[in-house]
Amino acid sequence: MIATFANETAGLCGRLLKVILSTLGERATCSARYPRRRPQALRSKLSNAVKTVELAITSHQAFATLSECSLYFLRELKARKAMKHLRDKILGTVSGSHFLALLDQAVISGLAFVTVIMVGRWTNPAELGLYAIGFSILLSFLTVQWTLISIPYMTQSRSPLGTPAEHAGGALVQCGLLLMLTTSVFALAALGLAVNGTKPELAALAWTLAGVAPFVLLREFCRSFSFAHLQPGRALGLDIAVAAIQLGTLSWLGWTGKLSSNAAYAVIGVACALPTILWLYLARADFVIRIGFLPATMKRSWTLGKWMFGYHLSSALQLYFSYWLLAWLAGTKATGLFAASMSVATLTNPLVLGLGNILIPRAILAFKDGSITRLWREVALDLLLRAAPVGVFCLVVVFAGEDLLHLFYHSNDYMGQGLTATILTFSVLAFVIGCPAHNALISMEHSREVFRAELLASTLAVALAWLLLARGWGVLGVAYAQLAGHVARATGWWIGFLVLAASDKFAKTEANSSSEIKGSASVPGC
Repeated sequence: MIATFANETAGLCGRLLKVILSTLGERATCSARYPRRRPQALRSKLSNAVKTVELAITSHQAFATLSECSLYFLRELKARKAMKHLRDKILGTVSGSHFLALLDQAVISGLAFVTVIMVGRWTNPAELGLYAIGFSILLSFLTVQWTLISIPYMTQSRSPLGTPAEHAGGALVQCGLLLMLTTSVFALAALGLAVNGTKPELAALAWTLAGVAPFVLLREFCRSFSFAHLQPGRALGLDIAVAAIQLGTLSWLGWTGKLSSNAAYAVIGVACALPTILWLYLARADFVIRIGFLPATMKRSWTLGKWMFGYHLSSALQLYFSYWLLAWLAGTKATGLFAASMSVATLTNPLVLGLGNILIPRAILAFKDGSITRLWREVALDLLLRAAPVGVFCLVVVFAGEDLLHLFYHSNDYMGQGLTATILTFSVLAFVIGCPAHNALISMEHSREVFRAELLASTLAVALAWLLLARGWGVLGVAYAQLAGHVARATGWWIGFLVLAASDKFAKTEANSSSEIKGSASVPGC
């Protein structure tokens, strides 16, 4: 660009020299014909030459060249500012409260992973299968709490019924009602299994879960409350205390040879109970219970959360039904092998779920306070921060999945499951790719679209798993079914979000938001 400007300048100088030489060449002719007019004619020629050069310098060619140079430097400066903004955006997302959220999820996922490893190493695949079945049932009840209590509380926290403390008290009362329901369901299941007399190990597991589940659910409510108020430090303190008690007691049981699936769940219940009760005592000022608000609060929560409840219930059935189906058709040992492979596939959970704890509230705030454009930025950032690392991890599992299983479990019972772990890892990648669209749909309060995509994907996955198990595919067939379900789910979420984002309703919202911004810009500030 600078070289072009130099060439243009040299050309203009050449034109000036040519005019001057031409004027000097005419000097002799002018002197011979009009002796008295020679000085005047020379001055006139030189003056015209200067004007010609000045006009050429200010002509559009020189101006265009200068403009191109200016635009070039402006573009370079803008590109550098954009890169700096993106870098600051990414660093800001993984710093501060986001770092605490990642650290908290690392504690949660690490605790779950290490517990699975301990049960798998110090027992056998059958006991690990029982532990996986119990864990899947617990997560099903956690799903109910998350969709009907935590997400509605988080979404409606900006427009609560009554004061914020009364709104929080209503959510706590709903959680208490769910705890009583959960205990009753497990107790009835245990009685039914005991009367039937089949599989006594399942009856013992049900009795254990009846006492453990309330404390697990209450602890999860406290964590969700902390994240709803963007206070991950409070959740982190609770989870560190739980992890210390749980890992210490499990290690003692494992070294003494007393560890079993029921013993592991008893330890989990005690580890959750003590820190959670202390957390509630310290946070008692944040909750004000008004029984009169309870019916209206439950109605609002059901109105918003019913589709999310259906979605998460369908999602839970896809994953957890796989454990139950394997235990029924292939035995608890096959369930244990599937759980071991899944433990490798979910090694990225600290990143995926940790960022999700913050990115979901960010998406909600982006759409509530901004526009669809701001929501798109959050979607793109979510996709970059979570999908890229999981994609890299998929390549690691492709080449080292078998080695990871041997490293974690040190048993030949788990060998030969490298391909299963690889397929499950790619299914996690498909799920992560769909998460940004899922969060966007939630923030736009279009949970119905989320539920429809989930129902279709779960139906596909369950039917395919049943078909492949019936044909003798075993654990590998269930892994392929998981992958197909997650791909269908992510596709449905993205189609739903893209259609809504391009609709007239949100285009008008964007236009109104822009006009408000322009109008406010015209008002002088303080």
